[in-house]
Amino acid sequence: MIYLPMRPKATFSNVEGYIEYNGKIQKIMDFRNLKKLVNDIEQQELYMKARQAKLPKQNAIELEDITLLQWEEYNATQVEVKSFRHNYDIVDESVFNVGNMCAGYPFELNGITFNNSESAYIAGIYSNNTAEHRRLKEALIANNDGYRAKKEYRHKQKCKGNQEFANLLKTIPDTAMIVENSTCMTGATAQVWGCFNKELEELRNAKETRFEIEHSNDKEFRNKKSTMLNIERNKWNNYGIWSGKNYMGKIIKMCSICLKKGIERPIDYELLRSKHIHLLGQEILF
Repeated sequence: MIYLPMRPKATFSNVEGYIEYNGKIQKIMDFRNLKKLVNDIEQQELYMKARQAKLPKQNAIELEDITLLQWEEYNATQVEVKSFRHNYDIVDESVFNVGNMCAGYPFELNGITFNNSESAYIAGIYSNNTAEHRRLKEALIANNDGYRAKKEYRHKQKCKGNQEFANLLKTIPDTAMIVENSTCMTGATAQVWGCFNKELEELRNAKETRFEIEHSNDKEFRNKKSTMLNIERNKWNNYGIWSGKNYMGKIIKMCSICLKKGIERPIDYELLRSKHIHLLGQEILF
């Protein structure tokens, strides 16, 4: 019997080097790192070449079509979706800042002016007629930063009390569902108040990168880079599936429908009155 020497097992432990892609140089540490990077590049190339689906004909959305507490799966290739995330997002050539943390839309509630609806929402947590709750509500009334209010102290009247905001809601197409894009959020309620659509976010990242590469030498792009990237990113919508309960998006859509039709929103005022909610020592009369 002849014994041949065993062939040594292949090893990739010494795989290392650099890959340049889209103007960025990345170091390769080992074979596993190389495989992951190649897979990421292949995926990004697919997203860069992807096209938006052409939506089928849409019907106007009515109040009875919206179930507030229901989990939703909005297929963005079949359903018209208008999403919002930042207060500076430009959608359809206009700033679409409908989130409850956005400043610039003060409104009156029970004779008290709030600078943003997030502060008014959080004030509801401190609704007892006590000195401590009055102190916290006074701080919330003075607050002009919804993100700070949410962080430190923890829609509705704002639709009627601020005409500019009401006019913005009236511009929402009858056929479009509103979605709060909470894809990159990690909080426990991220998919309660909003929806995730990771595929769309990856697509937008790739399209934004491609746009920047294609226009990097343009003088106009250099002068208006952030605005032009904002517009490019938010023009991609008909892709992926939005998943979540989307409370905020549904509330905004319901407000839009009611404002356009001149009808009252379906709010259980008896339930609100039964809670005896106080604001600065006075019970709010709904």
